[in-house]
Amino acid sequence: MVLFGIILFIFGIFSLVYNRKHMLALLLSLEIVMLGVFLILAIFVASSIVELIVFYFVLVVCEARLGLGVLVIGVYFYGSDELRGISLLRC
Repeated sequence: MVLFGIILFIFGIFSLVYNRKHMLALLLSLEIVMLGVFLILAIFVASSIVELIVFYFVLVVCEARLGLGVLVIGVYFYGSDELRGISLLRC
């Protein structure tokens, strides 16, 4: 199970590096990284520190909410989620 978490983490990092065209792909890659970290964390702390796992879930949910909010605002103002079309000087 730890090996699966490490594979998910590495796959998510590679996906973050190579998929830089669309914001939605970046957010999904970041969620894969978070899932890999959760699997590793859940195995190592098991049931001794449940509060840490709940805090991690809250952190991941807040990160996903902020990312989707930025995605919606970006699509509203720029018309798509392509990152090459987003210019800070144009806004």
